[in-house]
Amino acid sequence: MTDRRNTDPPGKAPGKAARSTLRDTCEPAARVFRLGGQWYFATREGDIGPFHTREQATREAEAHRAVLKAP
Repeated sequence: MTDRRNTDPPGKAPGKAARSTLRDTCEPAARVFRLGGQWYFATREGDIGPFHTREQATREAEAHRAVLKAP
């Protein structure tokens, strides 16, 4: 995965364009990103993190999704 800080058009807040795209993706692992050496995952409510590893962020994203889908 590339560093999202380099994907934004000029004049936009860092990460803003990428976060909106990531939030529309339904797979938790696809919403995980690295920023400033730390790992986060994007939700509709905002970014959650930081986590030390991508694996930890992915696990937490999946757990977060499971809680939201629970009856």
